[in-house]
Amino acid sequence: MTCAREMMQSFLLLAFACMGGTIFVHAAPSSTPEPAEMFHQPNYFFTVDLDPHYQFSGTGALTEEDAAKANCYRFVYDSNGKLRQIEYRRARQLMPDPLLGVASINFEYQPGIERRWFRDAQGRPMRDVDGIYGEELTLNAAGYPTDITNLDASGARVRDNNGVMHYVRTLDDHNRVAALRRIGLFGTAITDDSGFFETRTTYDEQGRPIERGNYDGAGNLLNNDDGIAVVRTTYTLYPDSTQVIESYFEASGPAAEEKSTGVHQRQRTLDQRGFLVDESYFDVTGAPTLAIDSGIHARHYSYDDRGNEISEEYFDADGKPCDQKGRDFARVVYQYDDKNRVIEKAYFGDDGAPQILLSLGAAVIRQEYDAQGTLVRSQFFDGLGHPSPHVQYGAPAIRIEVDGDTTTVKLCNAKDQPMKNPVSGYYAFSFKTATDKPLSLTNNYYDQNGRLMSGLRVHIINPHLHALKTSPAMKWSARLGAGAAGLGSLLGCLLALRKSDHTKRRKVYVPSPLARFLGWLSVFCILEGSLRFFMTIYWAWVDYQNGRMGNGFNVLEFIFILVFLFRLYRLQVTMRVLNISRDDIHRLVRDFFATANLKPEWIEKSKSYVTPPLDVCVKFFGRKYHAYLAFRSRGPEGHDLAHAAARYIRAHSGDIQAPARTRAIALYYPSVAFCYFLLAGTAFYTLWQMLKGF
Repeated sequence: MTCAREMMQSFLLLAFACMGGTIFVHAAPSSTPEPAEMFHQPNYFFTVDLDPHYQFSGTGALTEEDAAKANCYRFVYDSNGKLRQIEYRRARQLMPDPLLGVASINFEYQPGIERRWFRDAQGRPMRDVDGIYGEELTLNAAGYPTDITNLDASGARVRDNNGVMHYVRTLDDHNRVAALRRIGLFGTAITDDSGFFETRTTYDEQGRPIERGNYDGAGNLLNNDDGIAVVRTTYTLYPDSTQVIESYFEASGPAAEEKSTGVHQRQRTLDQRGFLVDESYFDVTGAPTLAIDSGIHARHYSYDDRGNEISEEYFDADGKPCDQKGRDFARVVYQYDDKNRVIEKAYFGDDGAPQILLSLGAAVIRQEYDAQGTLVRSQFFDGLGHPSPHVQYGAPAIRIEVDGDTTTVKLCNAKDQPMKNPVSGYYAFSFKTATDKPLSLTNNYYDQNGRLMSGLRVHIINPHLHALKTSPAMKWSARLGAGAAGLGSLLGCLLALRKSDHTKRRKVYVPSPLARFLGWLSVFCILEGSLRFFMTIYWAWVDYQNGRMGNGFNVLEFIFILVFLFRLYRLQVTMRVLNISRDDIHRLVRDFFATANLKPEWIEKSKSYVTPPLDVCVKFFGRKYHAYLAFRSRGPEGHDLAHAAARYIRAHSGDIQAPARTRAIALYYPSVAFCYFLLAGTAFYTLWQMLKGF
């Protein structure tokens, strides 16, 4: 039991009692049970709630005949009149209920203990809305709970979604909860993950909760995570409904608005069956306001005689229809079959006309089921009744097959024939029903012949090809990218072969400024070309139909250009010497300083020879016999010395024999050249395919 469930107290049910509504309360176990004949077995109700005694209460009683056609709860008792099971049924078929999200609740009793277990439609353990599989209630002498412990499927203690292990209930003289404290993993009182420490409830003369406050360990009011410390409730009873008004206040006393919604006052209207028919929002001045999370002021619901919701609509502060934020429609209308299964959903905009949802690609969904009630087919239509492709599936219809724990979805055209997703190229996909969701990266995708397709093709190659076919800008971006990457790779291959030749002949090699420029140009072409090419894949995912790459691409490309320009600048103050030993490169630098009548100081930490006009940093890479020199000059004299040093090293390096080749050195540059060659071949082949096919 969490604070959210504690807030489900049955003040609404008590209000119905005052107005003569039909209510049944799951009574606490008595030391002397009532005779069995005093209970009508089973009992059926449209809605249920938890009252201040933490007992299940039903509203809107039905006969067994009406219950067979309706969505309702079924209360089952044993011969002693104790509640043994609550089921939620849709025309006799078990399904998760609106209150806890479970299909059934089983009850077990022992002296001083009651356990409640949550089950799915097949009778298997399942989590409720609070993330627990069951509860163990410790009862007082009168049979009412004073402690509620959360359980996992095996019966062990477990924390719920708010981080609470169990709840300690302090009861008033009527055995109603007066204070509720949360206990954590280590057995101490805690503030839960929603910001509640101890909630205290006050009741009116009719036993209805009229104030619920959140307090800290010192007994001071405490704001929860939504910025609310006190909720005050009023009730207005009408012949056919009840209006419940909740107002929110902060710990210091003033009226407050929920952080998540911006609402100070929430007004709800429930009908005699306990169904919510209206909900509206107001600010601290009492004026109508729009909820932050939904962007609406009010919502209205309507239901048929069997308890099916047949419409939901949204309104702004002026009472005009408006689209709810995130849902993109102002009204939805449902149609049902004789088993209370939704067979059609129709969406409408704020102008009352059918509205195609951006997230759906359709204004109407029609659904079909098999004899077991499993959804087997969905069709999508626009506002005029014409087939409309689903945004994600790319097809106007799908067929669904469930085999054990696997669900398979097959795409169909308007004539119910197999069709291909136009972007990703699959005809069907499958996923694990309980642990996966449709169209995730872990789904299996199949072609027209039922063969498994690779994730690379479904998620990258096919969307990329589709984008290239449908966007000229992307087509040319990819072509230029592939061409640039190919040219850069080819240039890199030639430069690597030149270095390999010097290594083979044991010649020290000092790349000229032009060679170094071409080397960096090849790297830039490969990176920029690859970025141009592969970003079209991301482009396809983001918004291929509009041909927008987004600012992220432009920033990344700008960074590449800046790095290339910086490296061009560094070419003027650096040089590389290949196939040379550590001793030889240091001897060359020292010899130059000697010819210039300079006595540099060697600084080991910075790997530099330091003199007032010129510093020379020498970095040596022993595995490749590769030296990197950086010149830091001071003033015109230092600048001239830097150029003189470069000329000296270039002129005298040819007199030095390169070190003996190791196997690693012998293979390094040929391997680099081979990799460049493969990359060039791949890039040019890709370019040829694009030119030929698109």
